Amino acid sequence: GTTVKNIHFDHEEKLVVLDLSREVIGYGGGAAAEVLLVNTLLFTLTEIEGVEAVQLLIEGENVETLPEGWDISKPLSRPEHINYINY
Repeated sequence: GTTVKNIHFDHEEKLVVLDLSREVIGYGGGAAAEVLLVNTLLFTLTEIEGVEAVQLLIEGENVETLPEGWDISKPLSRPEHINYINY
């Protein structure tokens, strides 16, 4: 049920600001689901030419952390690896 409320690309900052509905925090599944959620968004959006970071908002608000503790208060960069088991 999560919806994209707004999306904006700041060309100068090379930053996508992605505003999601509050349903995004109801993903369930604990820390593993949270990692998958955030990494999926980061890998997808940073595939767009010129995008280097993503700022996540929930209902237009800058939220400090997701339920399992992932800090989303600042822009996030693409992780170096998507599967740490192989590294």
